[in-house]
Amino acid sequence: MLSVAILAPVAYFCYRSLGAQHRLLRISLTLIRSISTLGLLLLALDATLTRTYSVGGRLVIIQAGADPSAATWTLPGDKRLNDRFRVISSGGSIPEIEKLLQAPLQENDQIAGAVIRARSPVEAAAAAEIVRRRIAAPLFVMLDNPSSSDPDVIVISTGTDGRAILGIPKTIHITLHGRGMSGRTTRIELRDEVRALGSADLIWKGENESAIVPITFTPSVEGAHRYRISAAPHEDEAARENNEASFTLDIRRAERRVLFIENQPTWEGKFVRRALGENVPIKLDYFAQISREAVLAQPSEDDSGSDLHKILTDFNLLARYDLIIAGPMDAAYFSPREAKNVNDFIERRGGGLIILGSNDHSGSILSPSSGLAHLSPANVSSEDLSDSRGEGATFLVPTDEGIAEGLFHSRTSGDDFEKLGPISTSYLKVGSLKPGAQPFARDSSIAGPQSPVLVAGQFYGLGRTLLVSPSDSWRAMLAT
Repeated sequence: MLSVAILAPVAYFCYRSLGAQHRLLRISLTLIRSISTLGLLLLALDATLTRTYSVGGRLVIIQAGADPSAATWTLPGDKRLNDRFRVISSGGSIPEIEKLLQAPLQENDQIAGAVIRARSPVEAAAAAEIVRRRIAAPLFVMLDNPSSSDPDVIVISTGTDGRAILGIPKTIHITLHGRGMSGRTTRIELRDEVRALGSADLIWKGENESAIVPITFTPSVEGAHRYRISAAPHEDEAARENNEASFTLDIRRAERRVLFIENQPTWEGKFVRRALGENVPIKLDYFAQISREAVLAQPSEDDSGSDLHKILTDFNLLARYDLIIAGPMDAAYFSPREAKNVNDFIERRGGGLIILGSNDHSGSILSPSSGLAHLSPANVSSEDLSDSRGEGATFLVPTDEGIAEGLFHSRTSGDDFEKLGPISTSYLKVGSLKPGAQPFARDSSIAGPQSPVLVAGQFYGLGRTLLVSPSDSWRAMLAT
């Protein structure tokens, strides 16, 4: 029997890295080996940064190591980047890098991204660790090292913020670089002080390639713990000292507050409440309209308030939550001030929003005229809302992005994510994804790239939003 809980990890995913501002934006690390690939770097910068940040952000360029030419090294001019960002560059020792990163922060400025140029992976890793601690922005690393025919695998970074929540899945994004490894497979393993916690196989496709491998585990013991990442060396690999990296996680108990609202009690809502109720670190406040005059309020604490409009109107009360789950809700329920507070809750406070597919009726919060429709990671038209019923059984299949995020977890030790379901016989038919949004699960009953998206997510300001299009995903609990 394989029972799969979908919305509990989905809810956690929404605010897992966004509950506090120092974890609001996951760093993306791209390795580019040669100066000759500068055009690719500029393309990546333009695609990533100009889509995410507003005009005026700073683009930081760092030369790792004691290089006297660092102060004069800059990226060639690119009009789109120069028009949008203020480029600042420096290099040399660790204190100089710290000084460079402190200056914009003291001016209450925004760092849009950072580029590190290094001659060796060791220098790159040292500089990347400093940048990762100081800023939350996309990070690009350019390795300018000589080529070698000897096969070599290097563990560059573990991509962790040093914190984890007891009992909540934690994904470690491991950055590796392989040279002369084309066609070979490397086993990456995560261990704590006494046992193996997880592993993954990486098949190298190029002779000089970088890759990010996610490994997810669930912390089970509170306190500070040391972890080790190891890439199994190959027989003809000479340099093996760079195949390992270690890091420390501070495992703590933490309570997250979730606000769940819907027009009326639903089976979907009952499943969500049960799934979240089984998770000790989560406190759930539930509100549903049970008649024209009455609202069913089930706050987790006596002093949390029994008036939903009072919470939505007062931003300070709303900001106490980490996540909002919106079941079927009419757009007319929210006043303009309440809609603005929900927007600010995500964009400024860094909260999460999950919109359930039961919002498939005309006039819902997904309707184009709604003051909250812009928060959805996918475009939904009036025609989609009026024709939202699919035919036949639907099997939810996580995408590579969904698995990499640690979004789907089985209640057994198995990780068979080929099919979860049948989830539903109907779901909300959504249109195209908005710029920057990612698909996390698709409908496997339709093959190919046109397969409908069932779960999608996007960053919105400091927060994150997620759309779960099946209107009855509680049926996944019946999967075997």
